[in-house]
Amino acid sequence: MKCWTVYCHTHIESERRYIGITSRTMERRWSQHVTQSKSSKGGRWHFPNAIRKYGPEAFGHEVWKKCLTLEIANAYEEYFIDLFRTRDPECGFNLAKGGVHRPHPIRKNPWDDPEFRAKQLASSERLRRDPAFIAKCASASRTFWSNPNSLIAVKDPVYKFNRSMASRKMWDEISAKRPKTPKTPKTAVSVSRPVQILEGKLCGRCGNTGEFGKDRHNKSEFKCVCKACEKIARKRPNATQLRQLRQKISQRRNRGKIKLYQAEYYAINKDRIRQRASSSKEAIRDRSTAWRTSVRSMVDDAKNKPCNDCNHTFNPSEMEFFTPDLKARSIEWMINYRRPKDAIVEEMRSRVLVCRGCWVKRMTSC
Repeated sequence: MKCWTVYCHTHIESERRYIGITSRTMERRWSQHVTQSKSSKGGRWHFPNAIRKYGPEAFGHEVWKKCLTLEIANAYEEYFIDLFRTRDPECGFNLAKGGVHRPHPIRKNPWDDPEFRAKQLASSERLRRDPAFIAKCASASRTFWSNPNSLIAVKDPVYKFNRSMASRKMWDEISAKRPKTPKTPKTAVSVSRPVQILEGKLCGRCGNTGEFGKDRHNKSEFKCVCKACEKIARKRPNATQLRQLRQKISQRRNRGKIKLYQAEYYAINKDRIRQRASSSKEAIRDRSTAWRTSVRSMVDDAKNKPCNDCNHTFNPSEMEFFTPDLKARSIEWMINYRRPKDAIVEEMRSRVLVCRGCWVKRMTSC
């Protein structure tokens, strides 16, 4: 879950502060401030100037609050900037009053824009035909090829051969150092059933006279158990495997028939199915809107009471249900995700109704 951090960077000698919020860690945001102070574009205001003047080691760092929502973090930032007067150059480095932070938009690839692509292609084509640019590239190429060291790297066949053989020699040395394990001879296939030598009997698979044993499925018959026949018997599926294979084939055929039937049914009744789906969606949307409207009116009626701290009455939009648990869900979240009315009423009863000013004071004292 995304968390917003209210942080403070303090100049140790003068005790001047810079207060801000970030969705990342405080250490990463501080590294961005240090990088910004070294750049010539974005590092020309109070705080980057102070980092460049005193050095990053002259500042201390603190995390004051961690909030679950951006609105709470903005309220804390505005409150702390006003409390410590960090907009005053003698007390801090802030320029804005705070509380107006917005999430950064997602950056898009500029090459997806047709205007940007056409502009860049026209610029590259103009450079390719520019005589000054062509002369500059030609002089750089002549300088490179006039260097004898670059000729060695490109044209010397001995140098190229040595470079290509270096990795092969390395792997040969590594394999020579490895201990060689002796290969174990392959053992014959063990046969658990009794074996008999039948004179004058030929195997129908291998065509040789060999060792014959009783068949597992038919005890009255004998079958060849030589290595070649055992290998063939392992590859052939038994009766159970054949039955399972036939079942899978029939299931796939039936599945294909069902899909074909569904496609034909949809092609015939397409308009009626779409109309039924759209009407059901509209009915569900209307029921959800009516339910949320009724619950919000119930919550507004509950908020139409004086504040428990200052005993003043405000508009229901200016009243909040306070809870010291930062991980607790808000009432608006419970309404949007259609939690039961009894759960919403129980949650409102367990909280304290205060105005927004008293809510900020209670949050700062947590």
